[in-house]
Amino acid sequence: MWTELIITTKNSLAQNIGSTFETVSGKSADVKRCIDKTTFKGNYDFEQRIVYAFNSNDKVFLIFNDDIFTLRIHIESAKSKDKFDLLDKALKDTFNTMLNYVRKNNLKLKSATASVYAESSFLIKGSYTSRSGTFAELLKKDVPLKVYIPLVTLIVSFLLNKDLEKSIYNAVIAVGATLAWLLIEAMKVKQEIKYSIYK
Repeated sequence: MWTELIITTKNSLAQNIGSTFETVSGKSADVKRCIDKTTFKGNYDFEQRIVYAFNSNDKVFLIFNDDIFTLRIHIESAKSKDKFDLLDKALKDTFNTMLNYVRKNNLKLKSATASVYAESSFLIKGSYTSRSGTFAELLKKDVPLKVYIPLVTLIVSFLLNKDLEKSIYNAVIAVGATLAWLLIEAMKVKQEIKYSIYK
């Protein structure tokens, strides 16, 4: 079992990713040895395309630089090739390392997706949702309710006070309170890859 993590940035990556990545995760490991600890053991055809290799007791990952905005990372658990929980831990650790790399190099993350495979068969896909993306999703959810509450506030406030200006003010406060609640909910979201069998 292995994972392919694809990270896309909004601004262009450094020309020499291998050396800039060493500032985050240390010196690159021997590429052939890392390949031999993966599903691709003995296949060195793509060795030249690997810009960084990492090997530890927990995980092995190989970084490919597909274009100036994209990093493709092949990740495997070093402990077991058939346990999803170990692979998931390796993915999360690697993703956090990649987030550190993105932040340290003043890059802006556009997207991150992870596809899990067993042998060559696709199993499941996961994606990273930023806090701003979560806020946008929450804003789109239950739109009638988000319109209904300020509208009812406006109507009830006007019926009780007969003051249109104060009623509009109360409705604006209701909208502000809703947006503040959505922002708080978005800030609670843990920044990680979440799996979905429907994507």
